[in-house]
Amino acid sequence: MVEQGRHEQIDHVIQTFMKQLIWAAGQGYTQYVYHPSSLHQKATMPYLTSQQMLIALRLRFPECKVYWAECEERCDIYKRGIVIDWA
Repeated sequence: MVEQGRHEQIDHVIQTFMKQLIWAAGQGYTQYVYHPSSLHQKATMPYLTSQQMLIALRLRFPECKVYWAECEERCDIYKRGIVIDWA
């Protein structure tokens, strides 16, 4: 039951950024950076830690490199994010 809820939470989180990932690929980019946020998770489902999210994204995007990196978010502001790299 908890495992099913975790999978549903993962699906929900991925849906929060999937349009942006597809847009980035369509623009010719070869990677997308996801910045984990509790705002992306539904309160009624099990909470996912950043490490659980990294592992889940590696499983959901098996042909991609998925890893943590410090990424520029806005004008010299760096934030840790999960990179999904399909290059």
